[in-house]
Amino acid sequence: MMGTITLVGRNMAKKGAVFTYLGTADECSGCSLAEICHKLDEGRRYRITKVRKVTHPCRIHADDTVTVVEVEALPYEISVPAKKALEGAIIRLDEADCPMRWCPNHSLCSIPDDLKGSKAALIEVGGALECPRGLELRKVKVEPKKE
Repeated sequence: MMGTITLVGRNMAKKGAVFTYLGTADECSGCSLAEICHKLDEGRRYRITKVRKVTHPCRIHADDTVTVVEVEALPYEISVPAKKALEGAIIRLDEADCPMRWCPNHSLCSIPDDLKGSKAALIEVGGALECPRGLELRKVKVEPKKE
């Protein structure tokens, strides 16, 4: 099965490399290749599965070149209360309203905006997380469910 085709900076175009898609840059407006670059989900992590030999000029990459690659979306890594951390469960992605921005786990407790309130399949349960608020949390991997 073929992955999603996109473009990445030539220096990043290595099989197995993982990156987070950060969204569209202002410099991309008017580019004929923008549709290919920006069909990924903002904030989602991707792994490069195949590097093609085709390159194109690009205004925003350091070496002014992008390479055609195939990518696969990686599951989201988030925290959930330990009592909900059951592999195979379908959970609603509700954001924990956590004021502890300095906490090393804060990013796991911050659900991406486009996923808030949606359902996801819990596909892998990881270890316990230390929470400064005393909550019993587990690191998990989830895959959004199409509603």
